[in-house]
Formats: sequence, structure tokens, C-alpha cells
Amino acid sequence: MSKKVILVTGAGSGIGRALSIGFANDKFTVIGVGRDAENLKGTKAIALDGQFDYYAADIADFTAMSQIVNEIIDRHDSLDILINNAAVYPKQRFLDTTPEEWASTININLNAMANCCRLVLPGMLEKEYGRIINVGSLADLNPIVMSAAYSTSKGAVHVLTRAIAREIDTLNKPNVLINEFLPDKTESAMSDVGGAPDKAYLPVKKLIDRPSGSPSGRSYSSGREVLPNLGLKILLKHAFSEKITALTKGR
Repeated sequence: MSKKVILVTGAGSGIGRALSIGFANDKFTVIGVGRDAENLKGTKAIALDGQFDYYAADIADFTAMSQIVNEIIDRHDSLDILINNAAVYPKQRFLDTTPEEWASTININLNAMANCCRLVLPGMLEKEYGRIINVGSLADLNPIVMSAAYSTSKGAVHVLTRAIAREIDTLNKPNVLINEFLPDKTESAMSDVGGAPDKAYLPVKKLIDRPSGSPSGRSYSSGREVLPNLGLKILLKHAFSEKITALTKGR
């Protein structure tokens, strides 16, 4: 895994910075993207020398992100892992949020995440290897006051992850996996309470290290799968489908 190339969005602070530093120190090639160049420079100053580079860009700008992904692939001949971490958390009441502000939050937290998947997934399928980790949240289950836009966007990340996974041919492309990571409460620019951001590194690393044929389209918190709020019939069908897949693969 030491030669894999990782793209981390929101790499200038919080969990994104912690993940970037962790992977760089483990000698992955890490490319960070964020809006604030000074914050990204701060990440580079801490990371293992020569293992982290960055682009200052708005991840919601599809054209800019497309150019960045193409440059990474041209430079490194690969882009193996995407960690979709960037997000914003405007603390506003729903009725105080303008339509433009609402759209901006959805665009950054959801649409940009989908577009990053759209940009890297074709190359992963072609090379028959890839890992996508969408950093989500359980904020949608019990939204707190002044979090309507954030909670709505993060609730959609569960669906986005499962939907993309369902479209990957797991029989022929078993080593291309997309999953959602749900961090515990973390102290960051979004929140002044919670644990240290670097606690996210080990569970994310474990998701990336999973072998070919591992589950895809799942959500994980503290190393455990968080099942969607589905009816019993659908859950049983899901379990049966997994069993058939495993038998087909000879496992």
C-alpha cells in the first residue's frame, strides 16, 4: 500500500489534516485539496517530508477539480484512493437560511462529493483497484437546532454511497470499494467539542486496507457497520444477497 496515491479533500484542517498527515507519515503519496492555501501549507509542514502536496481550490468547482485529478494522474500515473472529507457547517436556522446559502451547503457537502467520485471512479474501474471513503455524519438521525442544511446534506451521503456501490460490478471489479466513514464527535472548526481529529486515522486506514471482495456501500462508525433504517424484509434480502455473492466467489 505504500505506493498508493491518495486524494484528500478538506485537507487543511480537522479530520482532513489528520488523515493527510497520517497517510503521509505512513509513506503514502498524499494530495490535499482545500480552499485555504495557508492551512494546506500548515498540513504540509507537519507531514512527512516529500509525501504531501496540495492544491488550493474550491471542491465545488467541477472544472477545477477535473484539472486537478487529471494533473495527479499525469504526474503519478495513478489515483488510487479518494477520501471525500470536505464539508461546511453553517449554523443557521432554516428560516434564516437563504435559498442561495442552502444551495451552497448542499453543493459543497453533497454535489462536490458526487463529482469527485465521478472524476476518480472511471480510472479505478479501468485499473481494477480503488478505494473511496465518503466522510459522513449521523446528524440526519437527530438534527440539532441550526443544522438543517448540514444534516440534510449528510443524510444524503448515506444514499449516495450505497447508490454508487450498487452500480459497481462486484463480480468483475471486486477490488473497487466505496464506503462511508462516520467519525465520532471531533474537535474541529465545525465543533469545539469532541475527540482529537487523529482518532479518525486508524478506522479509515482499516477501511482502505480491506482486501478485494470486501463489503462496499456500507457505513462504519468506530469500526462497526451502521445499518440503514430499513425494514426487516429488505435487511433479510440484503443478507441473502451477500451470502449468494460470497458463495459465487468461492468464499
